[in-house]
Amino acid sequence: MKRTDSTGGFTLLELVIALSITSLILVFIGSAFYMGYRSEERASEREGLQQRIRIINERLTWLLRGAYPFVRVSPEGNTLYFFGKKDSIGFVTTSTLSGSALEERAGLTFMKIFLDDG
Repeated sequence: MKRTDSTGGFTLLELVIALSITSLILVFIGSAFYMGYRSEERASEREGLQQRIRIINERLTWLLRGAYPFVRVSPEGNTLYFFGKKDSIGFVTTSTLSGSALEERAGLTFMKIFLDDG
């Protein structure tokens, strides 16, 4: 027996297979975009951290370049104005940070720098 009323369309099985393949392709494309977005986000975070580290390094280098071995002479003995601990440092310097209130005052300045874990 031969079917004569064929409309030339797709069968239900063909539609299900086509939709499944399309869904898989869309999932792969979405995953690729998401991974690219996350990668760019992490790179941006790293770049910001590196920028902050560079700025801190430049400022510390500037201050330490102007470090001066200032010694206070007193009857009790000589005192060198320098100290260093694991989370702080203090020293006398001729350099000041640009834009700070100390910039207008020339001369020796005692700087105390702390490490902030936050």
